[in-house]
Amino acid sequence: MKLTTGLELEFHLMDENGFLMNAAPGILNDNRSEGLLYDEAANTQVEINSDPAESIAELHEGLLQKINLVEGILSDHNVLASPFAIENGAGKGTQLKNTNRFGQYESIIGESKKDLLLGISGTHLHQSQIHGKKLEQYWLLQSLDSLSYATTSTSPIFRNGINNINNYRILSTRHGAFKNFPLHGQLQDYPKNLEEINVMNQARYLDWLSKAENKTNFETHFAPDNTGYHPIRKRDHIGPTGTFEIRSFDIAPLNYLLASAALYKGATKSMTERDIPVEITKKDLDYKFSKDKIVLPNIDTLRFFESEAIKYGLKSKHVSDYLRAVLNFSEQGLSKEDAMYLTPIREMLDTKLNPSSLIMQHMRDRGYQGHHFNPEQSAKANLYVRNLHENSLRERIY
Repeated sequence: MKLTTGLELEFHLMDENGFLMNAAPGILNDNRSEGLLYDEAANTQVEINSDPAESIAELHEGLLQKINLVEGILSDHNVLASPFAIENGAGKGTQLKNTNRFGQYESIIGESKKDLLLGISGTHLHQSQIHGKKLEQYWLLQSLDSLSYATTSTSPIFRNGINNINNYRILSTRHGAFKNFPLHGQLQDYPKNLEEINVMNQARYLDWLSKAENKTNFETHFAPDNTGYHPIRKRDHIGPTGTFEIRSFDIAPLNYLLASAALYKGATKSMTERDIPVEITKKDLDYKFSKDKIVLPNIDTLRFFESEAIKYGLKSKHVSDYLRAVLNFSEQGLSKEDAMYLTPIREMLDTKLNPSSLIMQHMRDRGYQGHHFNPEQSAKANLYVRNLHENSLRERIY
């Protein structure tokens, strides 16, 4: 069975001035939204899901059709969608939905930690599991962690207007909301076998069940494979093969998301179709991607790359060098057509500017200085990301 890729995209809703709108209920009640749009934890967000696709070109075409339909619906409601990962300090009274799932978080992680998850939008990539190679596939996907947000980051501004790092979404979730729950939200060491993944899933579930205020509700809406915010979920019951759900991408303009999806697909296909042996090094800052052998970075290096990507994005030489190595390897696993979607990554490696860096460059060019933006200034960042989004919808192929 061929490798398939699917994407879940979480968009923020805003007005023409770049301020968030609690418009989701009305939009979701529009008959045209059925089967096309899905609700999120806040009334300022909606989600679009792709169909699984065997090629990035197919993924592109399917998503483009859905997004354009959504654009028409939103236009009728005088609402704009914009793919920024944190509400960027431009929210006015964001309304939380008391959903059966999200409503549990306050009793488990605490109100202040739960609030860190409000207004967070990401992208989830589903990659079909490969029979006979699931463990190696999981290892490879885990090793790419920092590259997922280094190539898609749209969260250089936190909701209070602070703007001194490249990615606040990963920082505020992993090391803010889940500071006291590392198993549920932070990078863990590579599993030794597939059963260890299941054991960790069960441990997450039972830990939160013990802390849940309404245990009956928790048992109804949570399961071992969907408890927590850890970077990769093993979803054995999705699709004919099961999927690995990578949850660490920011939401971003479509061209960046397709580039990252192509990067992940190509790396997986290069490894599995050539049956390349995989090992995890014990040496720090050591890795290799070749036709003869794959040497994955150890957990300490992954955490170092995470820190570098959060702070600096692709301006970190360590992260950009790692991306270049993976890119060269990934391209070998893609068709000529799908390899064209890697163009934004090649461009980012040349400029060292990911979407967050472009956002900050735009803000500085407008004369907004310092490490704190007011809400009106932050709204300008949202409008800039909206412009990038519109441009990405017009780009047919690279």
